[in-house]
Amino acid sequence: MLRRSIEMHVTSVILERSLTLDDESHNQVQQQLQEEFPEGSAPRCAQRQIKLAFFMLQEKRINKVLKDWGNMMWSTSNNTSKDNEWAVAFTVFLTMILVTDKILGAAYYFCEANIAHRRNEANSERKQFTKLVELTEKELFQRCKEIFHWKFKTRKGGKEACNPIRDGIEAFQSKSKSAPVDSNVKYLVSDLQAIVRDFGEIDPGDFRDCEADIP
Repeated sequence: MLRRSIEMHVTSVILERSLTLDDESHNQVQQQLQEEFPEGSAPRCAQRQIKLAFFMLQEKRINKVLKDWGNMMWSTSNNTSKDNEWAVAFTVFLTMILVTDKILGAAYYFCEANIAHRRNEANSERKQFTKLVELTEKELFQRCKEIFHWKFKTRKGGKEACNPIRDGIEAFQSKSKSAPVDSNVKYLVSDLQAIVRDFGEIDPGDFRDCEADIP
């Protein structure tokens, strides 16, 4: 599941970028067509076909990741150690947030393109986009967030809770006293704690203010 979620994120990055010819392909095309093209040229037809194939695979991959993550959250099996279970659940959820952000970004540009180039009614288009954002926030992000908090009792204290970002590695040791915490999970928790220490809780409005200052 973790591997599939990383593939999902990589695919979302590919879909938001232009696929340009490398130097070798660029030279081959110029020699074949006996015509010069500027650097960074992109084969539009091939690019659309490639992106369509990626998009169709991406849709299946996202559904699979969401289903597998949900199954893990509702599972009561003890086959996986608590530290690895938490690490996979958290990183997959974080990856889903990054992918969702890119999808909404693409939806915004699609909305504005419909207004600018297809002359669609602006209020109607932006209303649909706003509805999509609100629906995604409520039905995907908020729901998954609450499921995660419920699974690991992150808002509670004591032995029942499993919140290593707040409580450190000891949050895992109380769950499995005999098994040591995976070293990779230790590094993950340490990095996350450093991020929280350095940035804390930031109001999203702060980022919007910064964007407004960019010329």
